[in-house]
Amino acid sequence: MYKFKAAGLSRKRSPALIRKDNMATLSFETGIKTFDINGDPNRVVSFNPSDLNFIHRLYDGYLKLDALQRKYSLQADKAPEATKMMAIAHEADLEIRKIIDGIFAAPVSEIVFEGQATNAITGDGCPLWLGFLVAIMANCDETVTERENAKNPKLEALIAKYNK
Repeated sequence: MYKFKAAGLSRKRSPALIRKDNMATLSFETGIKTFDINGDPNRVVSFNPSDLNFIHRLYDGYLKLDALQRKYSLQADKAPEATKMMAIAHEADLEIRKIIDGIFAAPVSEIVFEGQATNAITGDGCPLWLGFLVAIMANCDETVTERENAKNPKLEALIAKYNK
């Protein structure tokens, strides 16, 4: 019963009936950063580069994408005609987008790649998707290191208070 009273509910009222103007806000640092893509403020993605769940999806996605790239490259190399090769490349692009959207748990691939094929080879000889993921991985590594080394005096004082 205490939980219902603390939340301002009675057993007869549904949580959906609570008025929003009576709701308190709980604010805290989430670690989420917003990045523009290649300097374009209209193309942004947001994520927490030190979130272990995100990092796990990122590395798992990379492994899936690497295997997918190899699979489709072999199929394209064996394609008897250019139209078949283009169909294979298009199918690969769609699968790559699904995996990248899954990494971010949001539909970011259109924002990031802006209509380009994700498997297009860039000036550095890598597929476009790989350049994007390498940039994300580098930022994750840097952010994790920064955050592990950061000390928050207020937080340390609070923790010390409760560790007595």
